[in-house]
Amino acid sequence: MKVFKQILRASGFFGIYLLGQLTAFMVASIVCAFVAAFELTMNGVSDAALITDKQLEYYMDSMGLCVIASAVITLAAYLIIFAARKVNPLKQVDFKKVSGKDILFTVIGAFGVMFFMNLVINLIPFPENSMGEFIEANATLNSYPLWQAILANIICAPILEEVVFRGLVYGRLRRAMPAIVAAIISSVLFGLVHGQWIWIIWAFFAGMIFNYARIRTGSILPGIIMHMAVNAFGVVCNYSTVFDGLTEPVLYALLIGGGILLVVYFVCLGLVTKKEKEAGLITEPKLEDEDVKADKSVSTVVM
Repeated sequence: MKVFKQILRASGFFGIYLLGQLTAFMVASIVCAFVAAFELTMNGVSDAALITDKQLEYYMDSMGLCVIASAVITLAAYLIIFAARKVNPLKQVDFKKVSGKDILFTVIGAFGVMFFMNLVINLIPFPENSMGEFIEANATLNSYPLWQAILANIICAPILEEVVFRGLVYGRLRRAMPAIVAAIISSVLFGLVHGQWIWIIWAFFAGMIFNYARIRTGSILPGIIMHMAVNAFGVVCNYSTVFDGLTEPVLYALLIGGGILLVVYFVCLGLVTKKEKEAGLITEPKLEDEDVKADKSVSTVVM
């Protein structure tokens, strides 16, 4: 019964996330359609194809706003739920302070993801049409103004996705199953929401790397920092030419360097957090801790 309850809770939180995404993008689609039709009609344009093209143009320009809106809607929904249940939101998502060493190795891991995972994907012989779809899907990330990319991709998306996938979904599943199983399931869901299948694979492995920090430190804070750094790298690549024209030897050097940094991340973060766990500074939720209780004055029942 306890296992089923935690799986149901994880599913509920994931459902709220999907509903928030759907709501934001549906509203944006309706607004863009109305504005485009009104603008062109006022200018005497009645061609349906031109109106559709204008609607698409407005929609692509507002994609960043959709991401921001979906984050606000979803996080607000969670806060309302936690407020109704009179529980501490930070405890519900396991947002805890971590040591400076944990942050250091998390940043090292972020650079590893930046250089290794973003470059190795170009060496894998994916079908040409699938790789084209992947590139096209990524192109949507620079289809809107830079200020939207900064707010949406670097700030809002990492916070929301870490709260959902490493905080709420993993946290509930962890109370129902071993950590590795919970990490795999939450990473699969994280991958699936990215749509295109190559991107799904990329996001799955990125999710596992973020989950490693979550498991080792018992907090989603390192994952948020890592996720923000990785997305910031993507924004730099999409909105600048800083990495254009790099020679093949340089690219391979960055690839190898990124792999080394990931190894350092896994090994060193593991060693540091092992000592912290032995000292009682880090705890992981267990099945028997399904309902985290505090004193009588404060209810901290986990949803």
